[in-house]
Amino acid sequence: MNPIEGFDNAFLASNKQLKSSYRSLTSNNLKSIEQFLKEAQEILVKYPTPNEKVKLCVKKCFEVVLQKYPLFFGYWKKYAAITLQLYGAEEQTKVLKKSVQRFPTSLELWQDYLTVLKEGSTFTPEIKKQFDTAASLIGNHFMSEPFWDLYISFITESITNSEEKDELLQQIYEKVTSIPLYSYAKFYK
Repeated sequence: MNPIEGFDNAFLASNKQLKSSYRSLTSNNLKSIEQFLKEAQEILVKYPTPNEKVKLCVKKCFEVVLQKYPLFFGYWKKYAAITLQLYGAEEQTKVLKKSVQRFPTSLELWQDYLTVLKEGSTFTPEIKKQFDTAASLIGNHFMSEPFWDLYISFITESITNSEEKDELLQQIYEKVTSIPLYSYAKFYK
């Protein structure tokens, strides 16, 4: 997948740095990867209202890197932010879902994904299933307290049936209090 393929000579001439950084991209040189993605982001500064071809170019730049390095969670976060800017929340959610599929043990990516799912939504079995999946993959992490806060917040804010809410919260608190978390004491209150 070549992100600069299909552009006319005028675009390539005015974006020589992107073309150059793509050509010098090497898998064993982190600086070349950073430079390449920096140039891709600069395209959006240069073209504040990009056409579909430019949007696709930036998207492909991130996909080229993340295909090879799915554990670079910081680049996933940048890619998700840029996708929101270019395509909207629905596409951002797809990128975040892909990020947790490719890097399933990333605490930060799960938090971002679940935060986006939680925003403005009501309780659904599908969203709860995502929280349960995250709990099984990252819930035992020593620093997973923000995830558990998010899960508790989701249950508290989205379930209206108090019996169901109390039952789910009790299950979560029983689980959380059995995990050696950095901030475990706050869950005992």
